[in-house]
Amino acid sequence: MTAGRSGDRARPILAFCHIEKAAGTTLIGCLREAFPLRFAAMRPLTGPPRTHATLQDLRITLRVNPFLACVSGHAVVPWGDLGESGRLSYITLVRDPVERAASQYAFWVQRMGSSMAPELFLEHRTAGNFQVKKIAGREDLDEARRILENRFLLAGTVESFDEFLVMLAAKLDMPAERFAYRVKNTAAGRARLALPEGFGARLEEINQLDSALYAWVRDDLVPRYRRAFSGDLSAELEAFRRTLSVGPAWTWRRPVDLVYRNAWMKPLTGIVRLANGLRYEGSYGISRG
Repeated sequence: MTAGRSGDRARPILAFCHIEKAAGTTLIGCLREAFPLRFAAMRPLTGPPRTHATLQDLRITLRVNPFLACVSGHAVVPWGDLGESGRLSYITLVRDPVERAASQYAFWVQRMGSSMAPELFLEHRTAGNFQVKKIAGREDLDEARRILENRFLLAGTVESFDEFLVMLAAKLDMPAERFAYRVKNTAAGRARLALPEGFGARLEEINQLDSALYAWVRDDLVPRYRRAFSGDLSAELEAFRRTLSVGPAWTWRRPVDLVYRNAWMKPLTGIVRLANGLRYEGSYGISRG
């Protein structure tokens, strides 16, 4: 497979399409552990400012690290010319859309200091059918299903996170314990944000496509993965959960990856962004009000 030029020819790259508030931060930690020094949080590197990465962004990222085996990020999507590259093998997690949207708003208010009122959030582009738009590039349920079936190595639900990791490890021919994790970036320990009456009902109204997509992944696509799994999925899942009970073992990967990330990838890609008229920091800059 190629991404359009001789410099792009090589093995496929795993690409995590990170949907906000759908266990993405925890999964990124797993991927960093599994692909030390070969993982990158990809972001738009060329102007104008936009919400998605392009094939040119991928090429630049590969110049910074030609050994990449995995990329992720809010800007990594399976549509546009990035989706047509022919080199990326996508994965994603979806979540109950009402829970996801409510979690998004609570995170903005409680962790990011947003002053956005609940009624304004309901009009924000991330509040309604965001998962369909993230996968298809528009509010098109059929297109989102087609892309998940044809371009994705694996999709799963947040509620079946451990099972997703076991199936991913099998597809990548890697030991599942390489994906052992600690849960990150959750609302545990924080007071529950009080939301106005009717907020959840409105979220249901504006997320009908996302609800249909989530149900399809949970009730149709994931069962197909289970049936195709070669081995005893239940036994392997049980064994994986035993490794979680003691937590991930310390390895050299964590400190080395931290140095690689903060001393190499972030500075170089930040300089590229500055040279192209973008802010040094940031991925795609959703406005939180």
